[in-house]
Amino acid sequence: MFYIKKLINELDKNKGVRIGQTAVVSHKVHTIDPSSPENVHILVNNDIGISFYNRHYENEIFHIDLFHEIAICDVKKLAKNIINHLELKSKRFLADYLDIQTASGGGRLSGSLSYGLEKTIRKNHMNHVHLTGLALENNFEDIFFLVEKTEEGLMEQNIELRKIERLIHEQANLPQDKSSYTSNSDSFLKDNSFYNQFTESTGIEKEAIDIAEYFGTSRGIYELLNSIDDNGLSARKSNEIKEKIGDADDILEYLQKRGYIQKKSGCYKLTNQGQHLKLVFKLKFREIEMALKKAIKSFPGLTGLNGYNNLKSLSKGHYRTNGKTSISKPIERGQWLEELDISKTIMSSLTRCYNENKPFSISSKDLFNIEREQKIEQDICLVIDSSSSMSGDRLRNAKFLANILIMRTNRRVSVIAFQGEDVDLYVPFTRNFNVLEQGLNRIKSDGLTPLAKALDNSNIYLNSKHFKNPLIMLVTDGIPTVPLWTDDPLKDAITAARKIKKTKIQFCCIGLHPNKECLVDITKAADGKLFVVDELEKQALVDAVRESGQLL
Repeated sequence: MFYIKKLINELDKNKGVRIGQTAVVSHKVHTIDPSSPENVHILVNNDIGISFYNRHYENEIFHIDLFHEIAICDVKKLAKNIINHLELKSKRFLADYLDIQTASGGGRLSGSLSYGLEKTIRKNHMNHVHLTGLALENNFEDIFFLVEKTEEGLMEQNIELRKIERLIHEQANLPQDKSSYTSNSDSFLKDNSFYNQFTESTGIEKEAIDIAEYFGTSRGIYELLNSIDDNGLSARKSNEIKEKIGDADDILEYLQKRGYIQKKSGCYKLTNQGQHLKLVFKLKFREIEMALKKAIKSFPGLTGLNGYNNLKSLSKGHYRTNGKTSISKPIERGQWLEELDISKTIMSSLTRCYNENKPFSISSKDLFNIEREQKIEQDICLVIDSSSSMSGDRLRNAKFLANILIMRTNRRVSVIAFQGEDVDLYVPFTRNFNVLEQGLNRIKSDGLTPLAKALDNSNIYLNSKHFKNPLIMLVTDGIPTVPLWTDDPLKDAITAARKIKKTKIQFCCIGLHPNKECLVDITKAADGKLFVVDELEKQALVDAVRESGQLL
């Protein structure tokens, strides 16, 4: 670990690092003076990824040059040796993101290796093997591995290694002529062009998006995949990730069924396909996150969830901007001009001048003022039953409703979940999707249903500060099973509901048909609205919220 940290520190300083006696690694372009081949020049202002792969940012590509005697090595044997050892480390996928060039040709390590055959390129690599790869935060130890296996491969071909005497860091005169070093290639390192072809042909990016949408989180999937290292998902990391991601067991089972992970000796390990999936989440996280948000925003049946009528239904002279309804009116004598309605003013003056047969002019009686109605704000506290019976789709759909509320209604949302004897605030009031996602990920199903305590704690929370038009929205699949003040769980839940009515907080309950009688009593005590559904499906939850009419 010491050597890895030292390597990362030096690379971050834009320096080259010698690995053993024969190899040098950096994020930069390397050059050699033929008169002193034992010295390697590191061009500190010439990033290898930007210069040769059209990358947009520095330090995305690592560059290894490993030196040997003047000789033509067999690049296919060299690549096969590296790939075989990558497979032993369950890292076969890295071969797709490594390029190699020698005096006998090159290309993507896992490709045909039939590129880089131009005479000048082959001549320039007579004394060294050139390797480049994707610089990921958890694969710097692989640099030492690549150097070791490349050295082994050369020695198996009876090619002597050569020692590097000195690294010289210097500024390059830009731009440089790269014609003698560049060639057509099947590299996946070039910006994202070849990467995109790969993901499109395998459908792995679409699969990544589908997984994120199914579980309602992109960050949770990424964190779980990132926790599985070369040694697998250790018991310690497993416990840590399950604290952060309540759905971890379901996600692992899902990934295992689809061949992304496998369980060996009780330990989850990524398959080659799983390594690709992990890399896709690493490289395309923003795109996956945006796709998830788009899916939430475009969910069917959301018309009216923003609390306002559709634009078409607004009367003439009414407008809506950023959720506010606006009215355009002529300015009366002595009225203060707030915001001039330019289009209405011009139309009024044109009409007046035409009727009066006069040249165009604007008078005070032509002026129209835009009056904006005060935007009504509302804070929604979503109270989610996370008892054992809510496991799986029910709990995921309740979390989806939270995403809908924050993405579609522009309201502040908080989330309280209850199970066993616990009632916890997982998300304080926020409009931030990432804050909501992080809190929702921690909710997991377990235990009984302490509904009375959940209602009482929610009421106390909403009365602890000045919240705006608060609404408690309860989602549950059961009946109260844990008492709070007496021995009767239902009686205590009704008492807690009456407290909500006294504090004049709006209340809405969404539950299942088998528990209708119990839920009617609780909702009536809170003077709220009840929606009974056959199952807690996404569409049913969204429909209930819309039909409640409680979003101001």
